[in-house]
Amino acid sequence: MKKLVIVRHGAYGPSEGLNDIGKQQIRLLGEQLGNIISGDSIMIFTSTAERAHQSAEILGKIFGVKNQLCEFLHSDCEHKEDHQKVLELVCTHKDSADVVILVTHLEYGENFPLYFAMREFGEVHFSGFGIKQGQAWVIDCQAKDMTLVAPDFR
Repeated sequence: MKKLVIVRHGAYGPSEGLNDIGKQQIRLLGEQLGNIISGDSIMIFTSTAERAHQSAEILGKIFGVKNQLCEFLHSDCEHKEDHQKVLELVCTHKDSADVVILVTHLEYGENFPLYFAMREFGEVHFSGFGIKQGQAWVIDCQAKDMTLVAPDFR
């Protein structure tokens, strides 16, 4: 695995599905990610929450891959984070693709990138914390650095 990408789903409405803004956020994010990961083999894993699954569907169309549902990528008040399970998922598939994309929620978007980097590398070079809807952390496993991809959405 060359890169691990942690995507926070796009904006959503009362139905829990992506709204028009969320769909546009993810399309723009997909375009920017395409410039970073084009030509690489990709696997996408997604939370079962509708907003995350729809975000993964959009990214899957952009990259020409199907996504796989993972219940434990769902995190909210009712679904607690399990970093060890996610780390096991990533490690299990790190030899199957150049890029592993996780489409998930705020909690994993803010906490898992550093957890992964510290467990796998012992250190990582990056600046900033936090992640908004429609953004992604890209961890370059070879350079051991991490970059926030934040499309300019208006």
